Order: sequence, then structure tokens, then C-alpha cells
Amino acid sequence: MSRVFRKHYFILIPVMVLAFMFVSRSFATDRTSEVSYISVRIEEGDTLNSIYTRAGRDSGFSRAAFIDAVTEVNDLSDPDTIHADRYLLIPVMH
Repeated sequence: MSRVFRKHYFILIPVMVLAFMFVSRSFATDRTSEVSYISVRIEEGDTLNSIYTRAGRDSGFSRAAFIDAVTEVNDLSDPDTIHADRYLLIPVMH
């Protein structure tokens, strides 16, 4: 082995081990997390951001992931247009 390779070898191995640990942990989290849904009534003036603030902070999702999930689950063509007196399914991670 050349000296250059040996020098990088000692850096490469720890980086690979850390990367494996990170990936393994993220897969384990995805497998053990369960998502259920609650129904939330849309009030006049609501946006998905305001619904996140009111009902989604404890959902286990980041704001962006929450909005993406609500948009997908409720088949919203335009997440900026929701209507009062209707209901949305809101994901909650356990």
C-alpha cells in the first residue's frame, strides 16, 4: 500500500462506519414509526401553515413534511387553497 492510500484509509473507514450507523438508524426509525390520522375542521382563514401551528406541531412531522403529507393524503391539487367548514385528515406519528 502506498503512504497516500494508507493515510486516506484511516480517514475513510471511520467515515464509512459513521455513514452506516446513520443510515441504519434512519431505517430503524422508519420501520418502527406508525402513522395514524385525525380529522381537523378547516376554519375560516385557515392555511396549512396555520393548521400545522394549531394541530400539527405534536404530529411528529416537520412543518414541510406535515404540509406534504396533508396535501398527499387529502389529494389537494393546490395546498394553498383549502375551504372552510370542510375536514382534513392530519397525520400523527407514534
